Amino acid sequence: MVDHEKIKSFVKGTLGCGCADALFEDIETRQGEPDEGFDQEFLIGQRLLVRTLAESDKQILLKKLPMLIADGFEDREKRALNRFRLAIFCENPKETETALLPLFVRLSQVDDRMHMHVLSLGEKDSL
Repeated sequence: MVDHEKIKSFVKGTLGCGCADALFEDIETRQGEPDEGFDQEFLIGQRLLVRTLAESDKQILLKKLPMLIADGFEDREKRALNRFRLAIFCENPKETETALLPLFVRLSQVDDRMHMHVLSLGEKDSL
């Protein structure tokens, strides 16, 4: 069973989302399919799309990132959502973020409604 309070705490606290509390009254969750490249998806208030992925291999992440960003952007636009957030859980967040950030910036074209968060594996436990 999905704990909506944990999701709200993660999105507002860990990811720093300033969404109104009322949005969190409507949370849809689903597990990602193997070909989608992400682990979990949260659709919050029909406005915010959050996808999570636990992966510590930077090479795998560099290969997956273009698809994750393109699919997140496409889904955000198709569903007329406000924002897309990708949360990556890994062993070395600072090192991984340094490796991924240039590619993310290029892929997202500095779209201020797309965000990537690189977090420690331990933070995944808060979900």
